[in-house]
Amino acid sequence: MNTIESWANQAVHNAVYTDLDEGGVFGRVPGCPGAVAVAATLPEAETELLSVLREWAELGVKVGNTIPVLGGIDLNAGGGSDALPERARSDPLSPIS
Repeated sequence: MNTIESWANQAVHNAVYTDLDEGGVFGRVPGCPGAVAVAATLPEAETELLSVLREWAELGVKVGNTIPVLGGIDLNAGGGSDALPERARSDPLSPIS
């Protein structure tokens, strides 16, 4: 498991979920602004949030944003660059996949 995957899994454990009045579940991780998911069920929200968090962290590392340290996993100041695919490290404008 790469560093970003490990970080995202840790982040999901810190997530806060809220049942929505109109149905569905809203999930977010404190300290990760904009990393949110809305789905019909809690398991679907967890799966969606995990995907969002991976992309959120990859993009944040790529553009130099500060990523919260979770579970002792530090993606900042070089810690995250090794977690990115080689393509993303060599070409910062390449799409993340």
